[in-house]
Amino acid sequence: MDTDRYSRQLRLKEFSEKDQEQLLKSKIAIIGIGATGTVVAELLTRAGIGNITIADRDYIEKSNLQRQTLFDEKDIGKAKAEIAKEKLRKINSEINITSKVCDINAANIEKIIDEKDLIIDCTDNIETRFLINDCSMKHKIPWIYIAAIGATGATMNFVPKDRPCFRCVFKDIPKGSTETCETSGILNSASTAIASFAAAQAIKILTDKKHSTTLTYIDLWDQKIDRIHVKKRTACPSCKGDYEFLERKKETKIITLCGKGAYQIVPAKEKKLDLVKMYPRFKNIGTASVFGPVLHFRHDLIDISIFNDGHAIIKNVKSAVEAKSIYSKYVGN
Repeated sequence: MDTDRYSRQLRLKEFSEKDQEQLLKSKIAIIGIGATGTVVAELLTRAGIGNITIADRDYIEKSNLQRQTLFDEKDIGKAKAEIAKEKLRKINSEINITSKVCDINAANIEKIIDEKDLIIDCTDNIETRFLINDCSMKHKIPWIYIAAIGATGATMNFVPKDRPCFRCVFKDIPKGSTETCETSGILNSASTAIASFAAAQAIKILTDKKHSTTLTYIDLWDQKIDRIHVKKRTACPSCKGDYEFLERKKETKIITLCGKGAYQIVPAKEKKLDLVKMYPRFKNIGTASVFGPVLHFRHDLIDISIFNDGHAIIKNVKSAVEAKSIYSKYVGN
């Protein structure tokens, strides 16, 4: 062990060489390498987590540079997971870093989290979070939920032996639209701060130290921190061993349509969208119009038609994965 590299954290009264050795043996998966994921990955790489797998389906865009700390202008257009791996290896060449450029789904998630000691959710997708929760419960692997939007952030540890699980807190996919960075914006210090909270919790979990059991909510703009105590939900499917998302009982469907680059997205659960209420958000970032049960939106040559039951038709995209990513960015999950 390179004690010089980790000398400053070894001086913490709460930390020991044994703890550092445990971190170097640990294996984690970071799902999503965007605003929160880049911060978590960098902090834990510097802290000496020995084996890190990062997975993300997306590529780097100019708008990411405002908050995704591992990327710079030369990286635009490249796969996030691959570039993150390159940058992280330059920070710490003594640990193992693996990248997966893929869409996380029920078919591949168990392979990605296999033999991991911890899963860290840095996605912006609630369906994927339910999927991570199912895997966590089935394989008894702890995971950390992280979310950031606007000037706020939230995080919570889910350790199967502790309970409650994610579905005890968030029962199901919301029926309405959810806020996204594309439509509501994000303060870069909010995603950085909540990711830092989570990184500290990751170190605690991996070294078997007492960790938080509350849902922590922060508001950077108004400098507020709230901690919410959550109880196990009696009717929770995941706690009963019914893994609906992992077993594909609930999964977003992507249908290829006639015409080049056209796809239909059908959410795992039917929504009830208020298109009139959504309209101003879309008008601010592109061309938008509402005709009865459908909202038409055009931005960067991509056409999206969103229906009030939540399904959408997306045109002028390169693949089904890109269509799913765009749906997540603009409609939420």
